[in-house]
Amino acid sequence: MSRSKTPEEIKQALLIQEQARLAEKEAKEKARAAQEAEEAAKKHRIKNKDDSNIESDETQAKPLQTLDWQKIIAAYKDQFDLEAGPDGTLAFPDKKSATAFFKEQAALCLKFFCVLLPEKKDFEFSCGDGQLYSGSLAEIQEKLKTALENASPENKINIEEGLKEVQYYMKTNPTQDARLAMKNLARPAEQEQDDAYQSPSPLSTTNKPKGF
Repeated sequence: MSRSKTPEEIKQALLIQEQARLAEKEAKEKARAAQEAEEAAKKHRIKNKDDSNIESDETQAKPLQTLDWQKIIAAYKDQFDLEAGPDGTLAFPDKKSATAFFKEQAALCLKFFCVLLPEKKDFEFSCGDGQLYSGSLAEIQEKLKTALENASPENKINIEEGLKEVQYYMKTNPTQDARLAMKNLARPAEQEQDDAYQSPSPLSTTNKPKGF
């Protein structure tokens, strides 16, 4: 006949059971936390070039100038709890999230200029006037021109400098979009030259202007 357990033995057995239960609970919580971290990392991870065939809405913002970019990175770390890439590139789950983030930074009058990857067709720009200018280079250029027409004296200088910066980038980085925009800028002068020259009549003795 087995002897009854003493109160001390019962207490010890209960303690072992409780420790086992807590250990199991802790292990489950760690596993769940690891899974959540992995899911978050997948949403924000900078896509490797080898993964280019995998469909994703992920958007990356690569800085084209670094004036206030360190402040942008600090805000990014605080909001998303993520690190920037080695070249300062920031990763977002989608373009909408990126634009919303940069709109907040532009409202703080921070100055920045970045291209959105992987398409490289859209940009986010702020000249420090409190507004975000998004879209293609040509679209941003037109938005800045419109803003300049209605700018307050304190914002006029920022917008003028911003417009020059965008136009300089378009000139030195002639993507198809930029080439079209620069061609449109030159079109009025070309039209004046065309208007100045009228095709002579076959019977005319007037010499053709130089350069034609």
